[in-house]
Amino acid sequence: MKNNLSRRNFIKSGLTAGTGTLLASSLLYGQDKRAKNLLFVWGGWDGHQPKECVELFLPWMQDVGYNVRVADSLDVYLDESYMPSVDIIVQIWTMGKITDDQLAALLKTVKNGAGMAGWHG
Repeated sequence: MKNNLSRRNFIKSGLTAGTGTLLASSLLYGQDKRAKNLLFVWGGWDGHQPKECVELFLPWMQDVGYNVRVADSLDVYLDESYMPSVDIIVQIWTMGKITDDQLAALLKTVKNGAGMAGWHG
């Protein structure tokens, strides 16, 4: 029996399920009524289509009430006025390099309570 599920559709299904899990768990996190701040960070190797992955989920996250920021540089982690407000970081980055300063700022944000998820295409 031939499987009619293409690799692309399989990946989209997996991403949808994974993001749905992320969304459900983050909506249940805490009982405050404020909108959650979600940061998508995409980049690295274009072969995994990081920009297209963000564009696939961006409207959905906005529709369910997230305040979404999209960054195409790891320098966003250095934004000391913004990063403390982030509830969830979704990083879509493959084969890139992170500086010591960027990593330290990211780890500080996560240590202070931000959730983090990621995928590659």
